Amino acid sequence: FNDPTYLSSPAYRNLTGKMIVKIVKAELTRDGNLIAKMDPYCMLRTKTLELRTYVAQKAGKNPVWNSAFDIELRGESSIYFGVWDRETFSADDIVADITFDLRGNMKNENFFVGWTPLYYKGNNAGRLFLELQYYPNAVGANLPVTPGPNGTYVNVNQDQFTQAY
Repeated sequence: FNDPTYLSSPAYRNLTGKMIVKIVKAELTRDGNLIAKMDPYCMLRTKTLELRTYVAQKAGKNPVWNSAFDIELRGESSIYFGVWDRETFSADDIVADITFDLRGNMKNENFFVGWTPLYYKGNNAGRLFLELQYYPNAVGANLPVTPGPNGTYVNVNQDQFTQAY
């Protein structure tokens, strides 16, 4: 285990640094609404923060958000992603979620682009498309945001997303 590339691989440690997280879209198999279409949003949560995409009004089972966040990781091994249905007169309803394993998925040059499954009470409830770029040793720095596939990353001020929806 003296190989420095082995020790620096995200697969073998918790992640500390910066990450750009882009929550692109979801394909859901579950719909909590009987009549109206769902108004879904996606929440991401780490040990130190919770952020939300905007609400995709009446998007139903196929919301598209294309929301990017510049977040700081402090020894994380996973990020929680939850798709919620925005309710007007009651508490928001969970539609599906996943605890995304960073160590298992961030093996390819600190980059992940693809689908991850979503679950509801242990059953498959759809999938979530994510784009993640990890920058080790960048805590406290403003990232020179590198475009992902098709130039899709944008640098986002996370203060815009701390308000309650």
